Amino acid sequence: MSSWILAGLGWLGESFIRSLKDQIGDYLIRWLLEELGVVAGLGWLRDSIGSLMDNIRDSAIRGFLDDLGVGDDLGELMNTLTRTMHIIGEVENKWIEDEDTKKRLKEWMMELKDTVYDADDLLDEIQLWVLKQQIEQQGAQRDEASNQSSSSSGLPPRKKMKISVSKVASSLFGRGDDVNRARKIQMKLDEITTYIKDFITTLDADEKQMIASVVPRTTTSFPIETQVFGREEQLNHLLEQLMKSADGSGSSNSSISTLTIVGVGGVGKTTLAQQAYNHERVQDYFQPKVWLCVSDNFNVERLTKDIIEFITEEKCDLSNLDTLQEVVKEKLTSKRFLLVLDDVWNEDSLKWERFCAPLRSAVPGSKILVTTRSKKIAEMVGNPIPLEGLDEASCWKLFKKCAFGSEDAGEFPHLEAIAKKIEGRLKGLPLAARVIGELLKAQMNEKHWSNIAESEIWQLQQDEQGDLPVLQLSYQCLPSHLKRCFVFCSLFPKDHRFDGEHLVRLWMAEGYVAQDNNMTMEDTGSRYFLDLVNRSFFQETPWGSTYVMHDLIHDLAQFISEGEFCRIDDESKEIPNTTRHLSTTLTDGTKLIELSCYDKLRTLMINYKSHWFGFGVESPLFIQFEKLKNIRVLILQNCGLRELPEKISGLIHLRYLDISYNCQIWRLPESLCGLYNLQVLDLFQCPLQSFPHGMSKLINLMHLNAADEIIFKINDIGKLTSLQRLSSFIALKDQRHKVAQLDGLTQLHGELRITNLENVESKQEASKANLNNKQYLDALALQWTSDDGSNLNGNELVMSEEVLEGLQPHQALKRLTIRGYNGVRPPSWLQAQLLSNLITLELENCTAWEDLSCIGQLPNLKNLYVKGMPAGMSAVTKVGHEFFGCRDQGKCFPCLEELKFSDMPAWQEWSWADGGELFPCLRRLEIVRCPKLQRLPPLPPL
Repeated sequence: MSSWILAGLGWLGESFIRSLKDQIGDYLIRWLLEELGVVAGLGWLRDSIGSLMDNIRDSAIRGFLDDLGVGDDLGELMNTLTRTMHIIGEVENKWIEDEDTKKRLKEWMMELKDTVYDADDLLDEIQLWVLKQQIEQQGAQRDEASNQSSSSSGLPPRKKMKISVSKVASSLFGRGDDVNRARKIQMKLDEITTYIKDFITTLDADEKQMIASVVPRTTTSFPIETQVFGREEQLNHLLEQLMKSADGSGSSNSSISTLTIVGVGGVGKTTLAQQAYNHERVQDYFQPKVWLCVSDNFNVERLTKDIIEFITEEKCDLSNLDTLQEVVKEKLTSKRFLLVLDDVWNEDSLKWERFCAPLRSAVPGSKILVTTRSKKIAEMVGNPIPLEGLDEASCWKLFKKCAFGSEDAGEFPHLEAIAKKIEGRLKGLPLAARVIGELLKAQMNEKHWSNIAESEIWQLQQDEQGDLPVLQLSYQCLPSHLKRCFVFCSLFPKDHRFDGEHLVRLWMAEGYVAQDNNMTMEDTGSRYFLDLVNRSFFQETPWGSTYVMHDLIHDLAQFISEGEFCRIDDESKEIPNTTRHLSTTLTDGTKLIELSCYDKLRTLMINYKSHWFGFGVESPLFIQFEKLKNIRVLILQNCGLRELPEKISGLIHLRYLDISYNCQIWRLPESLCGLYNLQVLDLFQCPLQSFPHGMSKLINLMHLNAADEIIFKINDIGKLTSLQRLSSFIALKDQRHKVAQLDGLTQLHGELRITNLENVESKQEASKANLNNKQYLDALALQWTSDDGSNLNGNELVMSEEVLEGLQPHQALKRLTIRGYNGVRPPSWLQAQLLSNLITLELENCTAWEDLSCIGQLPNLKNLYVKGMPAGMSAVTKVGHEFFGCRDQGKCFPCLEELKFSDMPAWQEWSWADGGELFPCLRRLEIVRCPKLQRLPPLPPL
């Protein structure tokens, strides 16, 4: 048995508590400690406190704390947390063999972790109160200013905040148990750390040993290997077996034969099966081919439905097993098929026979190929093909490629001897070679490699499942901020396809991503994710920008997270009362079991991404929201929810709320607007009619996923200064929907489309949108939605030009669309010096625009689309070199690859100047609905 029960606590000691200490450095927390009489005078931390004070930029909070007259010391709680961090770090490095010792330490550490969580909750509540006071006071000031000057189009000058000290103090500490809560946290931390410190000093050196864990491992179905070493012989043998005529082998006499690749976890069973599955001989021999990843859920109905969906490429809504098997029989009759069942754990022969029943009508020579670690399953299925570890030479080649980046040591010959020493301990397992190789490659220096080679973890032997402690070593070598991000992934099912962006947002909501002054939090989180990818904890899939976690790695995450993270796939599993993070899937046939740990939960994920598989419940889910008082992440997808209760306002710590795919929710409670910490609100496929009036109070909201026509109804959206996505903005003359609302939305990413620009009345008004400070925008669309301009007078045309002039984007913009513009002149900012990064330009229905000379020299423009210059006012009849700004004897559009003209009925002539180099990089030219055009200029070969 393993003593690795404490391994998951490292991130708590090194990072989580440090985060708490940083928060305690805040003036407000120090005031709390002084009010409670627990200050003990830690002058040695004065410089650190001063540094934290310098980083506090919020003038409102500073003024509030100045009014309180706070002191300079942090108090005994800071001292206790410092000792706690030291103790946890010390315990993490102890490897205990005695079971009683392990049990006592685990109980103390879990209690310690609970207490630290409680401290974090308290600090979060205090900061929320300050934020709430700030928002409410600013709202009152804006209302007062609006009443005094209704004609003002901007926000009033910020006044010095005067938050009621007595009101906040009363709210926080109006009851005796509020004070006792803080005192008990400090006392509990001190008591537990003292116990642990005294206890570990009594341990004998012989007790500090590492023992390997016995955790079942599984494999993944996803092809990730770009080069396979040492499997040529095994692949040829497998291909020969697959091409054999029917021999009736397997679990029953039939026209199908079965083969089983059996071996320990990480030995390469799935990789070998994938090589055979994709081999050209197999491609031509079998039709159809089906690949199913079975894992530990051998459900006959599900697997039968999966076969149908794989063959038809359509969703199957059937649920009756007999009907499903009739369809499978029909699809496979008179066909020679190959079915791969990867990662099988079912040892029930009756389930196996039931699954195989409709497959027996296939053409002789059809094959079922199974991969498993179980010899019992291999005997049950038939024709086992044992797969051993790689031979020494092949393993050495693979390991060198992973550790050095190639099959030789290159610039690091001095490290080759250390690498050879480590390779001999890998037992020929490809997964271990890849993981440890990536771990070594992170630091190409002798000290780091020697530390890995000399680690005590190599003293352990493989257990009977074939698992190596090298995976545990790879976790131990993670920095603390990556450890907790990795462990969080245990909440997801095996073979889950991770989207890096969504995962990072969850990490942020949990407080796992540190603030970096030089990067956005999401960029920092993306760096965390990429680091885990580079360390082989995630592997990219062939299906776009998604990633999977090898089942061995997933098992490692589950093992480390036990007791704190829990995933429920059936009602029989018990939820430990120490659970802080819970994930489960509900269907019509199941219900959420009683949660004894409601009040402790920080994460509750129900049906996360399960809509992909057609799951969901028709009857509404009953959630006691009032008990989720410490929740940070709440995901209730496709749960039959009909409304959110007003009580949701009590979830003051909530950062991430996802109620998508609940098709009966048409309104949100006004109390939702009091969740000032909310960062993500996902309402996809919720038929909302409107938002609550106070939505603009959610100043920390970064991501709002809802229909554009509903988001448009939010008044004063400009107050959501943390918002990162706003796909569409409709400009109105109403004060709460003017383009000036875009001024403070400096964090916008991706694409922004601004429509109804005819409602903007001047350059001055347009410039208040401050588009040139939107540095994270990749794409911008500017759209007038009035008529074609034929009915506009001269003043209105000039106004269009001034408005466009005032909408200058940031120089980092990559895609620009201008649609419905009625001006004659281009804006002055549409030039090489100001939009040097522009890649795509689209001009549509710009009916009066004749001069495009401004764009011919855009240095990185690759795509140009010109559409809709109809006959009539200022119709374009001639396009020449000056039209595009081509210089004599010079290049025009130096990087343009794709050019499209469409709907230009008056265009007759395309002229050019001799000697000029027109479109030197052009790859595609498309001319659509230009009936009068007579000839083309000389173009480079396409």
